Amino acid sequence: MCIRDRYMGNNKYFQGWHIMKIFYDYFSSEDELISDSYNIVPLEEFNNVIGEVEARFMTKGEENIDIGCGNAFDQPAGEEQKNDDNKVVVIDVLDSFGYQESPFSKKDYQTYIKGYMKKLLEKITASEPAKVDNFKEGAKKFVMWVQANFDKLTFYTPQSYECENMIILSYFKNGEDKPPVFLYFLDGFRVVKM
Repeated sequence: MCIRDRYMGNNKYFQGWHIMKIFYDYFSSEDELISDSYNIVPLEEFNNVIGEVEARFMTKGEENIDIGCGNAFDQPAGEEQKNDDNKVVVIDVLDSFGYQESPFSKKDYQTYIKGYMKKLLEKITASEPAKVDNFKEGAKKFVMWVQANFDKLTFYTPQSYECENMIILSYFKNGEDKPPVFLYFLDGFRVVKM
């Protein structure tokens, strides 16, 4: 039993605490891709091989944090509140996990996806052989969808710029004035509980 379980598991003060899950790239020890604070929805149209995360817009910059002393540390009394020109709107998933946009041509993506599918298929065959046929069918549907919608997609590498492992895709499913959704191969995750 680990120390966290010893103190949190049976301790009435920690009952109901959520143990956070971080989803790492299965083939990389350092690439944190997403956490369970985002709702990962398996997509039935791809046999639940692909998961979708809806991002949110978030405003960052010059947060006004009051520690209970009012205006004591910010500006002299009576002076007007300063203008927050340093605020910027970001996409929360990109900001939190540091994805790097990576250009792909259709040919480049086709080359990448063949190699990545081979790695994933080897992993699934070794760990869950009953899922192999479903994975092959769902992955094939997804690759065909990517080819048909290629110009609407944006491609990202994880923060480490590792191009051999999972490439994350995004697109504006609900219009360009709404945040994008991000697409992941669910079998490409390694889950770590924190």
